[in-house]
Amino acid sequence: MKTRLTSLLAAFLLIFNMSSYSQEMNFVKTSVTSLLTGNFSLQYERILTEKVSASLSLSMMPKKGLPFANMISDALVVTNEDIDFDISTFKYSSWSMVPDVRFYLGEGYGKGFYIAPYFKHTQFKIHDFNVEYTNAEQQVNDITLSGKFRTNSGGVMFGAQWPLGDYLCLDWWILGFHGGRSKATLVGDPAWDLTTAEQEDLKAEFENVDLPMFGIESSVTADQVSLTSRSPWLSFRGGLSIGVRF
Repeated sequence: MKTRLTSLLAAFLLIFNMSSYSQEMNFVKTSVTSLLTGNFSLQYERILTEKVSASLSLSMMPKKGLPFANMISDALVVTNEDIDFDISTFKYSSWSMVPDVRFYLGEGYGKGFYIAPYFKHTQFKIHDFNVEYTNAEQQVNDITLSGKFRTNSGGVMFGAQWPLGDYLCLDWWILGFHGGRSKATLVGDPAWDLTTAEQEDLKAEFENVDLPMFGIESSVTADQVSLTSRSPWLSFRGGLSIGVRF
């Protein structure tokens, strides 16, 4: 994946360098709406022709708790009370990369309404998520999970961009939709080794968790628990960015 992302970044940099425009053909922007949620982003857009531009967006979010934790906890349906997902301990950080190509339908040269096909890669790092397992003797074994959640998806954005004075610009991401695939991998160590009976019981409990659209595959040994989930991924983009033109 790292090689693929490096090649994609190099390709976009080559496209930008091939363009010969020199005046106000570059835009560097940050999303104001993303800042409100603690997500820091930077986008570089390069005008290629009167009606076409290419851009690359990078964003990152530092470690934080899961929003709507109570709603997510209520959505988890477990067949019995042998395992308990402590959603309050769930912490994550993330980064994403979005290359796109914009087709301006109005004035052009980075101004007016546009349609932008795009690809989005997002990677979440999951930090120390706690699961409690209660065995037949009513002993509680804490299992601390950590891992990654990745998504790859493609979509289309509808937006509009305007100049603000001589050097600033306003970019409105009116609405974008994207869909693709996701994969989550979590690995953790129990507080003490699990017996053979506990391993079989815990594996069955994980695989009986009913979470909409997400199926869980589990592997349980005496000293390690591994969970894998693959599912379709649907999401949207929107927001308001401000930047500079040069």
